[in-house]
Amino acid sequence: MNVIERVFLGASGAIARLGPDRMVVTTPAATLGIRGTEVWGDASPELLAVALLSGTGITIDTAAGRIEMIQPGTGLDVVAGRALPPIKQWGPPRLQAAREAVAFSDE
Repeated sequence: MNVIERVFLGASGAIARLGPDRMVVTTPAATLGIRGTEVWGDASPELLAVALLSGTGITIDTAAGRIEMIQPGTGLDVVAGRALPPIKQWGPPRLQAAREAVAFSDE
């Protein structure tokens, strides 16, 4: 899946069991490999905010390197062309805002 801009929610299950390279999300700032996971992202041409909401993990690949996120509730902000930042625990307000950004409304 290619995401150029905006928020997205990716969930893999049966696809991930077919092989680790089967569920891939490409953004301008990074490429995500998703394995049995629910991942949230907010992409723009220069920035990718990404969080592991549940599951086994994701890999984040950029020109500057690769990092693996395996702890649910963690995330990072990738800036295109810069070194990967450390993975951090996201607090409840940021995780809730992420979930709300992709939730369907009853209205």
